[in-house]
Amino acid sequence: MAVRVLWFSRHPVLPVQRRVLEEKLGDVEIIVHDRPISTAERAVELVKMYRADYVVPVLPLSFTVRLVERAKGEGFTVLYSEMEHVHN
Repeated sequence: MAVRVLWFSRHPVLPVQRRVLEEKLGDVEIIVHDRPISTAERAVELVKMYRADYVVPVLPLSFTVRLVERAKGEGFTVLYSEMEHVHN
């Protein structure tokens, strides 16, 4: 069974990002939520709805902090997306 990753971003998952997730987590199912989210609580509702094991939030820092706080009691893990500038 694939690990479910909920990806909060307006942008699609890049092939290299998918590859790194697969290297770290094994078989992954990535669910992209590309619509605006009004609150961190709404994000948690979506995590529950999709039954996500991991969340990659490309969201404001205040949202991310709140997600991390909620993740401890809700059974999911928040991953930080680290990116590198690859061209000018």
